[in-house]
Amino acid sequence: MEIKSYELNDKITLWDSSGLGDGRKDPEHARKIVELLHKKDNSGAYMIDLVLVIADAASRDLGTTYSLITDVILPNLGDENDKRTRIIAALNKCDSVMPRHWDYENSRPDEKLTAELDGRADTFRRRIEQTTGISVETMYYSAGYKEDDNEGQEAP
Repeated sequence: MEIKSYELNDKITLWDSSGLGDGRKDPEHARKIVELLHKKDNSGAYMIDLVLVIADAASRDLGTTYSLITDVILPNLGDENDKRTRIIAALNKCDSVMPRHWDYENSRPDEKLTAELDGRADTFRRRIEQTTGISVETMYYSAGYKEDDNEGQEAP
């Protein structure tokens, strides 16, 4: 439930807050996220330039993700322009939505899966917009994976 930071270089830091929605410590975890969203550097600029919310594309229950976006993140991103430009919602694991329609050789969805994923991303965006009035950019992807024994490598 800790928020971890990973400094990629002197200009880019990734903050990982995985685990929200996993249990009864959610209010405490949400409070930590809110504090970080409000944190500013010495020049008065927000420490967090962009929030990337990642959800499982194969899941039919995105209630926790919607709550995170609508109740925790968007109310704490600043003015209306900030709310439109400082968040992206992404659906990961799109290869597991309809595995028979994933082209593993070329690491991409076929036409049928593309249509399904386009629909899911649009539904994701519309549901957030209906609740908040904010149109959040949405996308989908497959991160790929690497087995521990280096076999079964799949490209993102």
